[in-house]
Amino acid sequence: LTEMVALLNILEVFMKHTAEGYIHPVDFVRPTSETLAKLLCSNPSSEVSPITSEIRSALYPCWAELVGLVTPVNPQLVSELVQNFVDKVGSDLVKADEADEIASMAMGIVTIINRA
Repeated sequence: LTEMVALLNILEVFMKHTAEGYIHPVDFVRPTSETLAKLLCSNPSSEVSPITSEIRSALYPCWAELVGLVTPVNPQLVSELVQNFVDKVGSDLVKADEADEIASMAMGIVTIINRA
């Protein structure tokens, strides 16, 4: 768990510091979003275990950075990234029953939308 959070934090920093190089000449956005999307959902039958608050606190800013990178260059992809995030997190949000989880997911959605 600690290693996964550390890797998400490193990925966020990497995207921030490479910015346009992360998008051009080779597009790393789609493979990154596909991989991160597997972590977004807390479906117990998925290949990834349920999301924890520690992973969520590292994953959401990483996804926001990805959206921020794409916003100036590919509006269609931004729309896909935001919709994917809202769909996955929103489905968990309606099932959540703890206030801190609800607040975290809601703030994650707000952050993603603001970055778009």
